Amino acid sequence: MVRTSMHAAGRHDYEDYISLLPDCVIHHIFFLPTEDVIKTCLLSRRWRYVWTTISDLRGHYWSPLLYNCCSLTKLCLRGCRFSSSESVSDDVLRMILMGSPVLEYFNLIRCQGVKRIHSRSLRELVIDDVLVMEFTLEISTPCVLLLHVRGDYFREMIRIIEAPSLVNAELDFDSQVKSDYSLLKQMLCKLQNATQILLGDWCLRVMWPWKVENVQVSLPNCKSLMLHIPFRQYSFPAIANMLATTPNLEKLIIIFEPSDWCDQWVYSLNSNPQV
Repeated sequence: MVRTSMHAAGRHDYEDYISLLPDCVIHHIFFLPTEDVIKTCLLSRRWRYVWTTISDLRGHYWSPLLYNCCSLTKLCLRGCRFSSSESVSDDVLRMILMGSPVLEYFNLIRCQGVKRIHSRSLRELVIDDVLVMEFTLEISTPCVLLLHVRGDYFREMIRIIEAPSLVNAELDFDSQVKSDYSLLKQMLCKLQNATQILLGDWCLRVMWPWKVENVQVSLPNCKSLMLHIPFRQYSFPAIANMLATTPNLEKLIIIFEPSDWCDQWVYSLNSNPQV
């Protein structure tokens, strides 16, 4: 009888250790990779939805359970492949964003096949080294304040559909898309309310051949402008054109980082006047 009572008491105590933990303690346990955090839903009935109340998820793992994260404010996805031909379709990302109504920070790192990012709750969107190949990446984020797009893997272009609240914009990417001023003009027009702007490779390569008087874009609210220039030979026309677009500029920062690839691109452009 004593052994039975002790065994029952031990089992009861063991069960209480998990079931009686307050949410604030459980949230500390959730400083784990996303896939491990989601697996905790199998521990008990009480833990089934507790993980959805945390504010920060990071990892390269996705699950249908991500479609309902009512308290999630920060999300970082790394190395995910979104494609209609793969098991993870573009609809997955759409459903994740729809299921996160208070999501404020979203970071995509080295993901592939992203076609659209639509969210009315986002305040910060950071896109790092995302592979844009077959489709234009559309961004529609009416409440976003910060947009950073960085990388060298844009075989197609990004298109900012809606970002009227944008204050801090960083477009430091390269693309194999043919230099098209109309695309750049559409992009810059979406930055009219931004006060801090950083522009990189593709934007400046498209800008430098134009004459100052033909630049038909104005960024009246831009106070701080940073130019990340990978080539020296044709940098000054690009700088002059960007200064023409920012009549109220207060601070200009220029970063030169020349590369062999950019020199080859400029040589090719000179050899083919039709480009």
